[in-house]
Amino acid sequence: MSLDAFFREVAPMLWQGRAAAAVTEAIGPSPSGDAALGFYGVLVARNLEKILREVFPSLKALAMQEGSARWTDLVRDFARAHPPRGRDPNGFGLALPAYLSGRSDVPRFWVEIADFHLAQVHVYHAPEPTGGDGFEGRILVRSYEHAVVQIVDALAHEPMRPPSLGAPCVVVIYRHARTGRARVLSPHAAQVAALARRQGLELPSVLAALEPSVIDAAEQALVAAGVLLEARDQENFACYDRSSTGP
Repeated sequence: MSLDAFFREVAPMLWQGRAAAAVTEAIGPSPSGDAALGFYGVLVARNLEKILREVFPSLKALAMQEGSARWTDLVRDFARAHPPRGRDPNGFGLALPAYLSGRSDVPRFWVEIADFHLAQVHVYHAPEPTGGDGFEGRILVRSYEHAVVQIVDALAHEPMRPPSLGAPCVVVIYRHARTGRARVLSPHAAQVAALARRQGLELPSVLAALEPSVIDAAEQALVAAGVLLEARDQENFACYDRSSTGP
C-alpha cells in the first residue's frame, strides 16, 4: 500500500469520526489493536479543540453559555467541514468566520467575534511591510455591526454572562510599530480620515469636510499609538526584531 493510500484510509478516522475497525479492515490489523489506533482520533480532536479555544476564546465562552455540547459540536462540525491541511496548526481556524456565517443557528455577532480574534492573529504574524504602513497586513480596519471589542472584554471577565451587544463600531486591529504586540484602537472620525488618506483613498464628504490640520493631528496621534509608521520607520521597518515579543 502506498503512503497516499494509507493516509486516504486513516484521515477519515482522524477528522471525520470513522471507526478504527473500518480502517484496519482496509489497511490490515494494527499491532496495538483497534482501540489504541482509534485513540489517535481522540488526540487529534483534543488538539483541534485546543487550537480553536486558544485562537477564539470569546467564541468558546459564548458557546459554553448554551452548554458544553454546543462548543463540542461546533468544533466537531467545523473540523469535519474544514479538516486541517496546512503545516501551521493555527491555519486550521482560518475558515471559521466564513463557516459560521453560513450556519443559520449562529448569531451574526458570533461571526464578528470570530473575525476579530482571527484578525488579531493575522496582524501579529503578518510579514513586515516592505513599503507603506502595512495595511491589510499588520494593520486591519474592521467595521462591525456590534460592539465587538466591548463584548470580548466583558467575556474575558465574566465568560458565563450574556454580553450587551452594543452599537456598530469601527475598529483598527494592528501590530504595534515599536513593541510588535497586537493592539486594538477604536478610531474617531479624524483618525478614520487619516487612515483613509494614508492609503490614498477618496474621503467621503463627511470626512472630507474636516480641516486638514485636524486630520494631520489625528495622523500624528496614530503614529504615536504605533498604528502608522514615521517616514523613517517605513524605510527601516524591515530591520526591526520582534522575536522576543508576543501577541
